[in-house]
Amino acid sequence: MSRIEEMDRGSISVVAVLLVFSAALLTMSLGGLNRLEHQLVDRDMLHRRLALMAEQAALAEYKRLSREPGLLQRVLEEHRPMTSTGYSGETDSGHCQVFVGEEANLVIIWAVAEGRDTKAQVSFLLEFDESRNRFMLKGMF
Repeated sequence: MSRIEEMDRGSISVVAVLLVFSAALLTMSLGGLNRLEHQLVDRDMLHRRLALMAEQAALAEYKRLSREPGLLQRVLEEHRPMTSTGYSGETDSGHCQVFVGEEANLVIIWAVAEGRDTKAQVSFLLEFDESRNRFMLKGMF
């Protein structure tokens, strides 16, 4: 006599119900995991768009400041605190604000882009090189 034949029909029914319940629970869990993965990918894509927006805004502000003769030098000499430049960009991803100031003998251009529940920041650190009589990019973060 086989093992299945030894089990009565009630035991087989209970095992079948447990298997169906386990399969349904596993399916629901995988669906929830899939939704979570899509949310993480969407948030990562938003963060990358915001980082690109901040980088472009900081670069545009650097170019604008470089075109005006002596403006970067005045920021450095006056020890200006970080203040908004008035630049504010907005897209469907979020908005961006740019700040310029002096800290530790460096001119800092700082851009912050904010979206739904995330933000990205980019800053350029400019140091005045007296031998070349111009500002040099010391770092970008």
